[in-house]
Amino acid sequence: MQLPLPLSIKGMTELDRDQFTQTINVPYVNIPGECIHSSKWKDILLILHALKNVRELDGKLKQVLFDPDIIKTKEDIIKHIPSIKDYVEQSFDFIQITITYANYTIEQVIKAIIPDDLITDKRVNTGSGYSIIGHIAHFNLRDEVLAYKYIIAQVILDKLSNVKTVVNKLHEIDTVYRNFELEIIAGDLNTIVTCRESKALFQ
Repeated sequence: MQLPLPLSIKGMTELDRDQFTQTINVPYVNIPGECIHSSKWKDILLILHALKNVRELDGKLKQVLFDPDIIKTKEDIIKHIPSIKDYVEQSFDFIQITITYANYTIEQVIKAIIPDDLITDKRVNTGSGYSIIGHIAHFNLRDEVLAYKYIIAQVILDKLSNVKTVVNKLHEIDTVYRNFELEIIAGDLNTIVTCRESKALFQ
């Protein structure tokens, strides 16, 4: 589903996670576990990062959450899944779900923050393109988005538990040895990593 976000997030340069919190009304049906086929229903289920769309209830029933952009009435579910009509008739209702910063992916958060004109400019790395070596996430951000480098780095640290340091390349590679300067923009100061390549270790 498409989650609307407050306009105050756009252009934010200091990460305010609370502004991502909102409450939505989500349609649900209580269904026995053996009748649930999530892989077949994926087009109409509520799909959000770090949120389960099938919840345990007491007994044999489970609560299945559906996408409110698609499912507005019980008839909508019956049209898509006629085999669960009886359960829809018995238990279809709406529940309030609180969505937080944790339920957004890296790309969703960064797109919500970076100005739209930069997002649509394909030449600009807005923060969704990076490489990871060991515990380091490595960016090559263009000048246009440098004002957002710290917030981009913080999102990476929040969302990727294996990343402890975020760096940005300062200049183009201009030496025969392909060396370049890096700026640590968030996290630990440790930039020494160990990598394995063809059974050999490199540090």
